Amino acid sequence: MHTHDTRAANNIRITLPKAKFNSQERIINATYLIFNELASDIKSIKEKNNERQEFSTTCYNVSVFIVRVSQLILDIYRCETKCWNITSFLKRDQEILIELTSHKIDICALSETKKKGKGSTKYNNFVLVYSGKDKTERASSGVGLLIHEKFEKSISHIEYTNDRILLVTLNLQQHIKTHIISIYAPDISKTKTEKDAFYTELQKVIDKIPPRDEIILLGDFNARVGNDAVRGIKQRFNESEMNDNGERLTQFCAQNELRINNTFFDHKLQHKYTFVDSRGRKSIIDYIITNINVHPAKIMDVRVLSSANVGTDLNLVLMKLNSKLPTGVNQTSQIVEKINSKIQTNKIEEEDDVNNAWNKLKTNILEAATESIGKRTVNINNKKRNLKPWFCEEVKVLASEKREAYLRFKRQQVSYNEYKVVRNRINIAIDNIKKNYWENFSNEMEHDLYGAPKKVWNMLRNRKKPINEYLTFSNIQIEAWEEYFCDLYNSVALPDDYRNNNQSYAGGRAYYLSCDIVKANISKLKNRKSPRIDEISNAMIKYGGEQFQNEIVHLFNKILTYKQAPREWKNSITVPIFKKGDKNLPENYRGITLLSSMLKLFTEIVSIEVAGTGIAEEQQGFRTNRSTTDAIFILRQITENSTHQLIFVLLI
Repeated sequence: MHTHDTRAANNIRITLPKAKFNSQERIINATYLIFNELASDIKSIKEKNNERQEFSTTCYNVSVFIVRVSQLILDIYRCETKCWNITSFLKRDQEILIELTSHKIDICALSETKKKGKGSTKYNNFVLVYSGKDKTERASSGVGLLIHEKFEKSISHIEYTNDRILLVTLNLQQHIKTHIISIYAPDISKTKTEKDAFYTELQKVIDKIPPRDEIILLGDFNARVGNDAVRGIKQRFNESEMNDNGERLTQFCAQNELRINNTFFDHKLQHKYTFVDSRGRKSIIDYIITNINVHPAKIMDVRVLSSANVGTDLNLVLMKLNSKLPTGVNQTSQIVEKINSKIQTNKIEEEDDVNNAWNKLKTNILEAATESIGKRTVNINNKKRNLKPWFCEEVKVLASEKREAYLRFKRQQVSYNEYKVVRNRINIAIDNIKKNYWENFSNEMEHDLYGAPKKVWNMLRNRKKPINEYLTFSNIQIEAWEEYFCDLYNSVALPDDYRNNNQSYAGGRAYYLSCDIVKANISKLKNRKSPRIDEISNAMIKYGGEQFQNEIVHLFNKILTYKQAPREWKNSITVPIFKKGDKNLPENYRGITLLSSMLKLFTEIVSIEVAGTGIAEEQQGFRTNRSTTDAIFILRQITENSTHQLIFVLLI
């Protein structure tokens, strides 16, 4: 349930965020605090503009799921963000993904992942960015961020500081960047040197961030900050215990004007404690911390979400944050603007020959496309990759059963020992399923020399690997391919008078293509066609804008005037496709030639224009709606109806 309270001051309307309160007094106090925090912003807005303005918060769901994998949750833009200490990501990755999907989490910070190395990888609908120990060291820590694939394009920067600090920058708002830092701080048993080194590195990371950007720190700080209120830093809604790590964290937040959001919201005790073990020990050690650029009016709530469980003693922390996700920028308009600016400085001139004109046009479109939308690496196999083949339906049922048992324990319907028995039984069952799968797979490899290797290759193909544009065949040398295709394509020699013909196009007169004809054919180009050797796709030609299409018309008319095509159009990619017979002979392959998209557009326009310039009605080849079947039918009708007459037929 949410309520709105709107108050007017100096012709400025303040819309308070929706929140749930237990009493009328809390509503008045919360309203008073928010009004005072917004007063300075309202005053500056009014001084800049005397006209009536509205200052309001807009709700849009985004989520951050912080996993240590233990427990923090951050709900941004009405998606949900969480942090969780998981004690090991490798053993619980599928369970974590199930929890993220069921709770509709978009961004999740992970602590104590124990994943070595650093980098990023794809897990179902999430991208995992991780930073851990070197592969030669023992895996004892590690941090990561799981980001939903719909925010993948918003990632602008990643900084792998060390195995306890990871920074990911997202472009979630216009003109303001959001820096999410996944944290796993040293625990209370570590030495003073280790703790000082951690906060020194964290300070260096924060110092690099521009002052106007938003900062969100998520993770396991291993600190107990107490319930003494410090203005702007923390409030009293927390446990009373405070340790050395808590003092360090409080001092660090005071130096950098950071806000420990867990302490600003009053909840039941079960929704406060982030660590609860079977011995009854409880503490709050996981926090969601923001800087002053994340306005307090945006933060709706911070609480523990105890319903999510992957078998650890740490709970999930959730923060609900109101923030407007920027509307998507039209990439087409970006490309058009870039191309227009390139054309202004590198335009096709009248004195340019065909090759120079083509190089200018190609350079303009490729540079504009790269600057506006960039390039991406694609998978050679677009199917969903199953990196855990042993994770079958039976495992999903067992994971669901363990989750239900955990929820019953949280509702105090069963004791901890009863829940522990169910949890251990299911963990053993899942381990047995995994073990049996690989044992059966190994046995199949030993006895089935033909079927099992296919499974191995399917698993290898599902891995991401670079694309090879050129097919190589070990049994046929490249010289043999070159000789074969040269003889094939040069088998029909053109007459010398054709090659040296200096007469102008179309009956001795100069011929020019109009803009309307070229643009009409460009609009018919099909989307989602791969680019050829010149890297120019149909979509780039189709959505390049009017100025770019005028440049194409200029190029085509130069080709007709000079009776010469660009040299690069003579280059193509030929892919041999096996037909039948001996695979070691080149003549048993059909060559599929991939030509330039611009060349195909030009030939299509010329063929249409030639078709309307005096071609005889009897001409059937390469004409629209004139199929070979129709020609055979006509010939058969003539022969059947022409009795006692000689018929002369010439087939070419």
